[in-house]
Amino acid sequence: MAQAGRVTEDQRQTFFAVGEWMYRELGAEAVLLGGTDLFLAFEGQNCGFPVIDCAGIHMDAIYRRALADSG
Repeated sequence: MAQAGRVTEDQRQTFFAVGEWMYRELGAEAVLLGGTDLFLAFEGQNCGFPVIDCAGIHMDAIYRRALADSG
């Protein structure tokens, strides 16, 4: 996915199935997306469980810091 810059439907369904299992069977409150390319599978999709995109959180923090440092 990272090299191709895209996700196949099979890859997406694999991620969704594992996330669903973790959410329903293991009681996870949310699934953390820790890889910078995982948004490719989840962006704009309803996967059926809560997702937290860690890369997005980091990008927001870097942006806020850059703004603070420039002013």
